[in-house]
Amino acid sequence: MGIKSVCTASVTLATRNNNLHKHGVVGSDMRNLSEVGRAETVIHVEYEVLKEVLATVDLSALRDRMCPEGDEVAAKRWETGASNAARYVQNLCDRRTHRLPKKHLDYERT
Repeated sequence: MGIKSVCTASVTLATRNNNLHKHGVVGSDMRNLSEVGRAETVIHVEYEVLKEVLATVDLSALRDRMCPEGDEVAAKRWETGASNAARYVQNLCDRRTHRLPKKHLDYERT
C-alpha cells in the first residue's frame, strides 16, 4: 500500500465516530442546535466536545510532518497510532452515553 493511501480513514478522526454515522450525520457541520441541545450537564458538554473533536479535527498536516514521503514504517506507525487515539476518544464518548440527557439522540440506557 502506498504512503498516500495509508490511513485514508486516519486523515480525520470523523470516520471513527459510529454514533454520528448511526444517526445519518456525517459531520458536526450538519448538526444544528436542536440536535445538540442546551448544555444540560457537564457530561453532556464533555460528550459534545469529544464528538466535535472526532468529527472536525483534520490531522493531515500532522501526518505530513510525521510521515515523510516514501517512509512506509512511519506511515504504518501513523495508521496504528491515529487509529488507537481515535478509538480512545470514541471510548470516552461511549462511556458517557448513559449519562446524557434522556432526550439526546445518542442517549443509551445501560
